[in-house]
Amino acid sequence: MIRNPKNRLRPVSALRWIVSIWALGLVFRLLYFFQCRDCPIADFHYLLIDSNFYDLWAKSLAGGDWVGGEAFFMGPLYPYCLGLVYKFFGTEFVLVRLIQTLVGSVSCVGVFWLGKRLFGERIGLLAALLFNLYGLFYFYENLLLGTSLIVSVTLLCAIVLVEASLRNRWWWWLAAGICVGVCAVGKANMLMAALFVIPWIVVINRGRPRWAGLSRCSVFAAGLILTVAPVTVRNYVVQKDFVLLTANGGFNFYLGNNPDSDGVWMRSELPYPGANIDGHVEALMTGRKAYRTLQPSEIGSTLVKESWAFMTGSPGDYLVLLGKKFMASVNAVEVCNRDDYRFASRFCWFLRLPLLSFGLLAPLGLLGFLLCARHVRRYFVPLLFVLIPFATMLMIFVLSRYRLPAVPFLCLFAAQALAGAWGLLERKAWKGLGVWIIALAGIAVLVHWPFESLRVNYWRGASNAAYASYLAGKGLKDQAMDEAERILSMNPNEPIALDLHAQLLIEKGQLSRAANDLRRGVAHHPDDLLWVLQLAIVLEHMGRFEELSALYEETIAREEPKALERGAAPPLLGRIFLGQGQLRDGTGDRGGAERAFRKAVHYAPNDPDLFDTLVLYLAEDRETRGEALAMAERSAGAAPTARQLCLLGWVHFKAGRLEEARSLLERAQASGPQNPTVRNRLKELEQKLDARR
Repeated sequence: MIRNPKNRLRPVSALRWIVSIWALGLVFRLLYFFQCRDCPIADFHYLLIDSNFYDLWAKSLAGGDWVGGEAFFMGPLYPYCLGLVYKFFGTEFVLVRLIQTLVGSVSCVGVFWLGKRLFGERIGLLAALLFNLYGLFYFYENLLLGTSLIVSVTLLCAIVLVEASLRNRWWWWLAAGICVGVCAVGKANMLMAALFVIPWIVVINRGRPRWAGLSRCSVFAAGLILTVAPVTVRNYVVQKDFVLLTANGGFNFYLGNNPDSDGVWMRSELPYPGANIDGHVEALMTGRKAYRTLQPSEIGSTLVKESWAFMTGSPGDYLVLLGKKFMASVNAVEVCNRDDYRFASRFCWFLRLPLLSFGLLAPLGLLGFLLCARHVRRYFVPLLFVLIPFATMLMIFVLSRYRLPAVPFLCLFAAQALAGAWGLLERKAWKGLGVWIIALAGIAVLVHWPFESLRVNYWRGASNAAYASYLAGKGLKDQAMDEAERILSMNPNEPIALDLHAQLLIEKGQLSRAANDLRRGVAHHPDDLLWVLQLAIVLEHMGRFEELSALYEETIAREEPKALERGAAPPLLGRIFLGQGQLRDGTGDRGGAERAFRKAVHYAPNDPDLFDTLVLYLAEDRETRGEALAMAERSAGAAPTARQLCLLGWVHFKAGRLEEARSLLERAQASGPQNPTVRNRLKELEQKLDARR
């Protein structure tokens, strides 16, 4: 059992210090809260995909959809808490930020309590002070993300675990199991804690009757199951699929373990049609599912198998990747996607203050971690909650907010390391102090090692590019153009800024400059066919048909073999063939156009526009009109939609069956909202009937 340290302050003195530190943190937080109120960082929608996802989810919950219709893709704890706030207090972001700010201010008290119980009150106070000086906590508490909530819940879980080990009563172990379960509902990787807590319970109950350890393990497990089981059951009921907590495990695992990964978060294409990582949130929220035939567990297992094939097929490359992940996970650079601390500091002078950063805290925290690792039984809880976030990053990929839950515990270890150095100095143990300094210097070199994979300019460009898009959306086109140009001077191939710059140039009529931007996009992002399609539109408007033809040919020559090899094509390959077909039709190459249209439908069979284009094209030729009619009838089926009725009616019109065509077009007009295509075709049909009469 953990024993209380003897290093104590007088009760009144300790209370005065902790209240002072809490008040300092609250003042800092409120200062940042009011300062960033009018900054772009407070507008979550333009900055973060995850924030938009949580906002839409919480609004649907507040609207009464508390069960939902799909397995959870991300941890439900934060959106459900957010949904309660929305339901009872409205959807104002300022209130959410204020609540998160107040909760964050209380977290420093949790750090003090842990330090007091494990190391002594002085170290607890120093750790709480370090916690309050850590700048990233202020930053994330003002974003619509679950990061700050996970930090607070993890601290609460650690406190309950420590108290359970000290008091060793069954109700404390039940509470500990519930807390670990709540953490896992917020962030599924926290479920790993249970794998280590159960053996630890057995160890700390050694010397007691055998049933004592077993009963406490059982109670802990019961609390865990009590919290996790409702989520699992709910996922099965709504999805008819076994998803323990969330369905994003396979995505994240593949994202961090594939031949193109460099260990940190990156945009990536999954090996299935329509399954772009950046688009999965929108696909889930709008019902346009990327995987129509696979269940979430099947998707996850397939992606895990893909990653496992890479790991076992190229063990040397995987070990190198693992080394990159480790280096990135302990590096001073904050790896982000769009939640960039440096970007926010452009607008908030508070973040430009000399606050504590990972680069300053980590050397001391990791040194204290190594010193305390010799006493695993005593310091098991903080050691565990440092290891879990870093182990998670080694398993998937490195992202700044993934390691933030470890920072409160690194504050404890940093305070212990500083206290140890002070003790060596007081005792004039110069040899020990020298070893301490050398060890600290070695860890500092590791933390500040320049690491190419971190791509600092890339992440900085991504955040600023999101801001440029935000300005353009607000109608501030000149400011958006200046921002995009500034980003491109820093990272010439930043995709968001490059695309935005091209679109703004198109609006100004500067097609030649826009084409240059889009050519650069095609060259540096060859797997994203949207660049090709955008360049094709510009080239067509410029009348550069030879270059347009060459663009289609090169793209098809590159992408079609990959699609055949994979057995699946990128979703936009059909559109590339459509453009090629239209270009060939314009030059009179009817056979080439027909082949291109057929391939368009072959590679994108679920795209109705491509199907309609092929059917209408075949209907123009007497020799292929019968095939067009058969395709249109097969598509219409027993319960045709207005679009299918319109298509079938027009094929009949082309075949000269005017009465059948009129009947079908009138049904199309009556079965849906007014469609100008249907109206125009009916008008042309009536004119032809009048001419016959």
